[in-house]
Amino acid sequence: MPATIPVPAEDEEQRALMQWAALAATQTPALRLLFHIPNGGARHPVVGAKLKALGVKAGFPDLGLPVARGGYHGLYVELKRRGGGTTGATQTAWHAALLAEGYAVEVCHGWLAARTCLLRYLALPKVSSRQAGGANGHHPRCAGPPRQVGGLPDRAAPLGQLRGRRRGPMFG
Repeated sequence: MPATIPVPAEDEEQRALMQWAALAATQTPALRLLFHIPNGGARHPVVGAKLKALGVKAGFPDLGLPVARGGYHGLYVELKRRGGGTTGATQTAWHAALLAEGYAVEVCHGWLAARTCLLRYLALPKVSSRQAGGANGHHPRCAGPPRQVGGLPDRAAPLGQLRGRRRGPMFG
């Protein structure tokens, strides 16, 4: 019987992504701005209460990239493990709110899917919402309700096989 390869935990996937980003930042300097939002994880109740009082919000995406591309103000990434992980109602609500405010939001399963997402986002034109000439500083494409489109194929996957689920109009 062949040995089963364990699926990495979400924090292991994120650690791998951040290690890659640190190395890739020499070629892609915008990756230096990628940061983790420490909202998840099990904590002592006293620590949890303190963080909540300080403004920690349940369901907010795991990673932020405050780099304007393609008319978006920035990108938020919800990283899930490759072998599963689903978004809850609170996360979905945050994603819709961020999309409505002009941010791109992606749900990626595994660090390779997140890497592909980051590289594709950073390849979009450097057009800020202000330069795009939209009303009130918003890009015209970001006006109205958020749209949801299909996924991004991971480069290592055959065309059409999706590893990351996309949310938002970034490429649609």
